[in-house]
Amino acid sequence: MTQRTTTQYPRLAAGFTLVELLVTIGIMAILAGILLPVFGRAREHARRAACANNLSQIGKALSLYADAGDEYLPSCPGWGTNPCAVQYDSMSLTAFGDHQGLSRHMVLGCGAGESNPSDTLEPGRLNFVPVGLGMLVAWQELGTRIMQCPSMLGRAPTWYSGAPYEYVSDLTSRIGHQEKMALATGDGRQFRHTDTGRGTQVTAVLGSYSYRDTPFYSRLRPDNVPAGWSYTSDSSSLSCETPGGQWLAEWVLDSTRPKVRAQFMTPPFKTRRALGGRAIVADAFDYAPAGEGQFTRGLSMYHHREGYNVLYGDSHAAWFEDDNRLALWTDWADPAKPSTNTLTTRSHTSQKAWNLLDQRAGVDVPP
Repeated sequence: MTQRTTTQYPRLAAGFTLVELLVTIGIMAILAGILLPVFGRAREHARRAACANNLSQIGKALSLYADAGDEYLPSCPGWGTNPCAVQYDSMSLTAFGDHQGLSRHMVLGCGAGESNPSDTLEPGRLNFVPVGLGMLVAWQELGTRIMQCPSMLGRAPTWYSGAPYEYVSDLTSRIGHQEKMALATGDGRQFRHTDTGRGTQVTAVLGSYSYRDTPFYSRLRPDNVPAGWSYTSDSSSLSCETPGGQWLAEWVLDSTRPKVRAQFMTPPFKTRRALGGRAIVADAFDYAPAGEGQFTRGLSMYHHREGYNVLYGDSHAAWFEDDNRLALWTDWADPAKPSTNTLTTRSHTSQKAWNLLDQRAGVDVPP
């Protein structure tokens, strides 16, 4: 019998050729380029929704505060008395020059070191005077986390007391978790101290939201100065009393219809009724400092970039899609000092920014 022989061929090992491997890597790179921005946008939309929820909770807290306080909205303790000093519990805070600490949009608490340069702001003491939305933290036990936009992570440069300052997003871990008293008795050593140039170190706790009803501050000469009263300066020695008794200077807010008169170092809209449907809280639109009198793009570059979540007086939160009018706005010069930029104070000129948000809700629209 003839035996058939079979030729044996070597078995090829299974695997990719170099060309196949490169093609696979190229496909994966293309898919990653397509999907990563989608995932990034989805993540930002989730953060934007969480931010809007924060504003809704702040709106409810504002309503409860107004219900308990005869319609008055929070601003700073003791406003309407001595505009150059603030009393909180057993602590007295003398506002430093320019009164800007109490008037900053993003300030939740002003440090006691403003009246005592040697104050170390150690924890367990009354270290901060709650201001603006910080009043809700002290009164309502509204958590400090609510005061932070989830998109505004890390640090952001801004301005405080005429000097560069810094917003930090790890506020809750720095100041403590005992919500009601944490703002007042938190560890002030954890925050940057800024030298005012007047021999005073100032410290503040900043949230990531702008609050409209902080005490009104303006360098404009009042338009209704009574007999015997004179505007001297905007220093801490500025007196707001007439020889015949107490009186506060008033300014007309040109962006309001009908005109609203704002008084020096009091909230521009004292009650919920006076506020109406106007914007009251928004993602921070303060500017970051680039140098003396110079400001860069607004702080939107540190949160949602494309716009701002805004809380209105009727407690609804809405999205403001910005076409760079607010983020790149340059018309912030103080009429009394045209070479300066005062967006970062609760000033006469910052009403223009808030008015953009008001108009979106159909309020105070120019004729």
